[in-house]
Amino acid sequence: MLPDQVDLDQSLLEDLGLDSFDIMAVILEIEEEFTDMSISDESASELKSLRELAAYIDRELNQK
Repeated sequence: MLPDQVDLDQSLLEDLGLDSFDIMAVILEIEEEFTDMSISDESASELKSLRELAAYIDRELNQK
């Protein structure tokens, strides 16, 4: 699946088939890219879709 074919509202777990290890890998990549950002385990567990993840990143970056 190409990035431009992914619906931002798809579930990370059910629709995209990520497991908890995949999600943690994504979180680590985000934290490496945006070094001023840290995503807590609690926050990560609440992020269910790409749209929610993108909104979270946007909020965190705009607060700094």
